[in-house]
Amino acid sequence: MKKGVILKVLAIAIILGLIALFTGFNMSIFKKFKLPDLNKECYKDSDCVKVQTTCCSCSSGGEDKCVSKTEAASYEDELKNCSADNFCAQVYNCNISECKCKEGRCAG
Repeated sequence: MKKGVILKVLAIAIILGLIALFTGFNMSIFKKFKLPDLNKECYKDSDCVKVQTTCCSCSSGGEDKCVSKTEAASYEDELKNCSADNFCAQVYNCNISECKCKEGRCAG
């Protein structure tokens, strides 16, 4: 009877040891790869683009903004709602010369 209990305990210990070894092995593999930070909108300057955010361009009093390439389409879609009769002041308001990725955020 004692021999059966000892074998069961030994089998459980071996299984737990193998699980720990396998889990430790897998964790060391994952440490080699850096998972992306989902809070970042960019990783390099080329991830950022300048977009028009108002119906008027920045050369006609409107505003531009630096955003990630993935966000750019939503700004372009919003501009489709602009009226052809929209009045734009002829005021140069372009302040962004280029967009860069700074600490995970697109900035001009």
